[in-house]
Amino acid sequence: MKRCGLCLVAACLVAACSSTSNDFAGDPQSEELIQKVDHEDEMDHEGHAHGHSTLREFVGASRPKLNVEVTADPVSGVNVHVTSDLQVEPSAASSEHVDGQGHYHLLVNGVKVLRFYNEWIHYSELAPGDHTVGVELASNDHSIYIWDGKKVSVETFISLKEPKEHHHHSDDFVEFVGASPTLDIEVIEDKKSGWNVYVELVGMLIDPVMGDGNHVDGAGHLHLYLNGEKTARLYGTATHIDSFPNGKVEVMVALYNNLHKPYAVNGETLSATALVVNTG
Repeated sequence: MKRCGLCLVAACLVAACSSTSNDFAGDPQSEELIQKVDHEDEMDHEGHAHGHSTLREFVGASRPKLNVEVTADPVSGVNVHVTSDLQVEPSAASSEHVDGQGHYHLLVNGVKVLRFYNEWIHYSELAPGDHTVGVELASNDHSIYIWDGKKVSVETFISLKEPKEHHHHSDDFVEFVGASPTLDIEVIEDKKSGWNVYVELVGMLIDPVMGDGNHVDGAGHLHLYLNGEKTARLYGTATHIDSFPNGKVEVMVALYNNLHKPYAVNGETLSATALVVNTG
């Protein structure tokens, strides 16, 4: 049965480094190259896996740029920073192909683990040890971009040690200095699989490196919660969630500083909530 989603938008504020770039040569082929790759494994709304993706030639005057920097996060996993020529359009994901538009796929040890839309992403599901972390460019329709017959992708090696920091979230908060930020969220069912969360934030700077791990007034990141349970740390204003549990789901985004303490105004933490009804 096709999933049906009802989105109620709560547009209110409730109170070791490794870097790699691609190196492709050659001119664009005149015909689109159709091949299959095996790591695409998203589920459609009827529960069918898509085990393959089409390869699509990137159209442009020169080879597309893709630079990827992966650093160990002091608390968990890695932070990935991407710069590329891709025009990322989160609202166009799972729609028709447009030359030069799309999103990113995160690859861990050669396997696609998620879709993302932002220049920065945090990925926590990496145990200590040796890993390859990569990024590839994908079109709106989830086909993988290629240039001169090669995928536009970059993989880099990182060796993770046990985190130096162990933190537990508490009720301690940091009073926001200055005018209170405004925060709205919208949750929309993706046309292919999962859900997209869009954040509208004014008045706080999202910057994962500002302050070099120290508190900076007005800077920080977002935490994403599903039914009260934290599921992700966000460094941007759009994210894709693979799946929701059936029934009513409360989606909350909250503002945190770079020390992972919640921001508050007059003692009230800053967050926005949307309710989704997911039936399967």
